Amino acid sequence: MADTIAAVATAMTASGIGIIRISGPKSREIAGKIYRSKGGKKRIENVPSHTIQYGFICDEDEVIDEVLVMIMDAPRSYTGEKIAKEKLDNILQAGLLSASGRSRKPWEFVVVQEKEMLEKLSHCRVGAAKMLENAGCAILVFANPEKTDVWVEDCSIAMSNMHLMADSLGLGSCWIQGRLREAENRESTEAYCRKLLNVPEEYVLEAILSVGVLNEHPKAHTLEELEKEKVHYETY
Repeated sequence: MADTIAAVATAMTASGIGIIRISGPKSREIAGKIYRSKGGKKRIENVPSHTIQYGFICDEDEVIDEVLVMIMDAPRSYTGEKIAKEKLDNILQAGLLSASGRSRKPWEFVVVQEKEMLEKLSHCRVGAAKMLENAGCAILVFANPEKTDVWVEDCSIAMSNMHLMADSLGLGSCWIQGRLREAENRESTEAYCRKLLNVPEEYVLEAILSVGVLNEHPKAHTLEELEKEKVHYETY
């Protein structure tokens, strides 16, 4: 996204709270022109991402109102827009067409698009799934371990292919590990997601792919960054 845009994100009804979303490369700069911290020393341009800052909205020296500013920098910051069906279908096709050991294809994909469910899903990991609140969708990759003993590898291939397809379509995505991880309520991520989504007991969770329209697309890695010393020929 090259432009910086702003929009009202609350319903146009009587309310005690109003939310304005600013997205784009100059978001912090623009917010910084009207934000003042409580002590007057903290600048919104310099605070860490994924934090909430208390302060005031000001018109020059006049205080307009109190405010909480939530900072969510790219690449794990989404606009909240829905994913076009055609793009979502392409991502899922990339997963379904993935190679698997003996072509067992042990995976089952659960696609979550409803905002209320995405918010609940954002609590499936301790401090690692908050981006799901504003994601366009989440794709949970479950597997039947009775089908193959390499279900982890097979599901990881499917996850990787969907990851790459999302990027090729200009979307952002993030791999959220599910296996052997813990939810905010201290039960396993797998158990939390299984209960939330009514997944049968025989299926186990590998990972979750968050997909969304990015506030700002990160720069691609360059060939100069490649750690070529990690490639060994013939012997180590």
